[in-house]
Order: sequence, then C-alpha cells, then structure tokens
Amino acid sequence: FLESARRAPQRTALTFDATGEQLSFAALDAQSTRLAHGLGSLGVRPGDRVAVVAGNRPVFVLAWLAIAKAGAAMVPVNPAYRAGDAQHLLSHAGVKLAVADRACHELLREARARVPSLAQLVIDDAGAALRPGEHRLQALMQLPPGDDALPRVSADALANVQFTSGTTG
Repeated sequence: FLESARRAPQRTALTFDATGEQLSFAALDAQSTRLAHGLGSLGVRPGDRVAVVAGNRPVFVLAWLAIAKAGAAMVPVNPAYRAGDAQHLLSHAGVKLAVADRACHELLREARARVPSLAQLVIDDAGAALRPGEHRLQALMQLPPGDDALPRVSADALANVQFTSGTTG
C-alpha cells in the first residue's frame, strides 16, 4: 500500500459502488495516518487488539490501515453478530478499543458493558450522542499528530486476529 501511495498518489485506491465514494492512494494514506495518530492519543500501542465493526464502507479500510500503522492488530467483527456473539469474540481477543460505523455502534455499546478490556469506542457517526469513553472518528482525525512518530512495525508483528464460524469439513 505505502509503495503504491508513493508511486501513484493520485490513482484511485478505493471505490465504493454503493455511495460512489472514491479515495486516492494519497488521501487514504493521509487519512489512515491521521487516524493512527488519533488511536495513539487514546492509548493504542503496538500489540494491542482493536476491533472494527463496519459494513462494506470506507471506514473499514481506513481503520484497518490505521490500526496497522499504529502497530496494533485488527480484530474484524461481523456486523451481523448478535451482542452475545460479539461479546465473546471481543472478550476472547482482549480488545482494548473498537471502531464502528453508524450502523454498528449500538452493538458495541451493548457488548462494551460486559467486556472489561473494551475501554473505548470510536464511532463513525457525526450525529451520535457520545457516552463516556466514546469518541468521534472525525474528531480523532483532526487532532494534530503531536511529537510522537508512529511506531516502527516489524514484518512479523501480529496484524490481524481472525475468528471464523467453523468449517463444514
């Protein structure tokens, strides 16, 4: 991704047919770097587990890249899960923070009450009334990066914790 962003910054990196939204490599790189700094301001450190609960929307890809840049591991959560399933996954993975789109943040709010490690939520919904421990994604992306550089992430660092529903073998 970073190599593509350097070689062809204005080329389209993502197109979302449902909304018509497009992001260039340069825009996606810049936005994910800003979000990575925002996650760091909330205490996300290398090795932490960060959940993403979102449909097929730009926020999913943006969060995935930002989490990787912060040195954390993404834990994708199926947005169709019921609260009990989400709670089990979030608890088992030791998720510290979760990012959700506007359609999924209520699922995380319900799960958060029963998952002690899940201290904070980042919500991609400008109209949602925030509760303690909740933050707007857009506000995090507007924070100045501060003096801390993003961590160097080794090639063998954990990047993803994937849960499946099993196999039919």
